[in-house]
Amino acid sequence: MLKRLLSTEAEEHIRSLEQTIQEIVTVWQNEQSENLVQAIYAPFGGGKTWLLQRWQKRWGGILLDLEKDPDRSTIARIQSMKHLLENAPEKYILYIDNVPAQRDELTDTFQKEILEPALQSKILVIQAQRHPNKSCWGGKIPHPPSHLIPPLTLQGAETVRRKFEIVSALDTTEAILFSEQGTLPGLVQSWCEGRKQKQKEAITLRNYLEAWWQRSGEAVPPNFSHYLLCLAILACRNTFKTKSMLADLSELQKKTIQEQKIECTESGLSFELQMKRLNWMLPDGGWYAPIAAVLKAWLFAEQPNLYSCLVSN
Repeated sequence: MLKRLLSTEAEEHIRSLEQTIQEIVTVWQNEQSENLVQAIYAPFGGGKTWLLQRWQKRWGGILLDLEKDPDRSTIARIQSMKHLLENAPEKYILYIDNVPAQRDELTDTFQKEILEPALQSKILVIQAQRHPNKSCWGGKIPHPPSHLIPPLTLQGAETVRRKFEIVSALDTTEAILFSEQGTLPGLVQSWCEGRKQKQKEAITLRNYLEAWWQRSGEAVPPNFSHYLLCLAILACRNTFKTKSMLADLSELQKKTIQEQKIECTESGLSFELQMKRLNWMLPDGGWYAPIAAVLKAWLFAEQPNLYSCLVSN
């Protein structure tokens, strides 16, 4: 997997978050901190690893990755982490990347042998996770305050495009993709890599969505592209409810869908729960804006006439 390290120039989106974490670090340095565990969160490609690496360079400390060396035994992985901690100073920040939502043998051992002793020594812990309110720790570990990593602004997306020497004006697909509601850093990098490799736009976006699906632990549906058609239609209409969407479509829109032989069967509670597990649906309902933008851009690249029909009033 490619390392997701963005240009340090694309940072205006994190200024407020970074100021918050700086204040937390300062309080801890003055030995006045009561919340020794802090969490940052964002979905796949949201810039978590990049931020932890950035902060390690800025404030020092040790960075441990709970997804590193998955093929090694738990004992070997824990020993490797302990080796990294051997030369740590008495007072340091412990950064933990890829904290899962569910506990397992590794996290149980990590908590007992590394995390709990660190907190007893008043070490500040900053962990990265994909969910705002779900991490694997229990027992003696307090539930951490969680801080959202904001998506890139349009200016930030342009910075990453320039990093890849893409200097042309935004085309129609990019105008859909890099929405004003924010864009995930990993998406911009995947998009620019696809452009540099002269890959078809629809393939780049499909691969990104499939990678997200796989990273979430969900089984990728068979005939994935057809499944995306149904989801893209729902995203274009800004809903997860198939029946109400079909009722609101114009006759032309219904006819266009029928001509493409698309059956939108995704619906119901199980579907919505799956979308929430993927982080494609927000906890209180509605589409997660960056993913809705990817689906819309993919549909425009794949079937521009269908996209234009669906977004028209």
